[in-house]
Amino acid sequence: MKENDYTSQQLRDALEAAYKHIEKAKLVTWEAISCGQDELEWSGEISPDERRIDAQADFDGEVLRITVHDVLPRKRTDISGSLLRGYWLRNITEAVRKLNGPVHFERALCSITVYGPRDVGWDVDNRAVSFIVNALRAAGLIAGDEWDKLSLLLMGGLDKERPRTEIRLVEYSDDAIQSLFHSEGRS
Repeated sequence: MKENDYTSQQLRDALEAAYKHIEKAKLVTWEAISCGQDELEWSGEISPDERRIDAQADFDGEVLRITVHDVLPRKRTDISGSLLRGYWLRNITEAVRKLNGPVHFERALCSITVYGPRDVGWDVDNRAVSFIVNALRAAGLIAGDEWDKLSLLLMGGLDKERPRTEIRLVEYSDDAIQSLFHSEGRS
């Protein structure tokens, strides 16, 4: 075996290590840019609208749509948790801050759709949904994350050209939710 010949497992391990290194470098760079933008905003050199973020939000009076231009990570990752939490929190709160007024839901139905670049299976219970929920609370969008204030729907999709995470929030009533499961005429 030559020195540069790798087994499949060694190649996978090397690629995974490189991926983790690149992701951590991305998060550290993003954190540095975010801190620099804080300084520029505090000194009045940029406005909140001029901040660079990896998310956008819009609200049509009924549905709040937030798109984060990244794939929601797994719960358990070797990449720095505090950097990752900060990345998701800052992007979501900054996108919401750019809206034309406050948005708040007393009882919210939140759908999260994770569009990955590859068609690989993933378990819905292994995604770091708490990053999004905590950001929604920090942004003042939801009254709380208890069962009577927030319901979640998590879905997946494939988009090789534009991987992202889409978050939608609407106010809901018990009647609207119950009608999904107890429609008349169903057996």
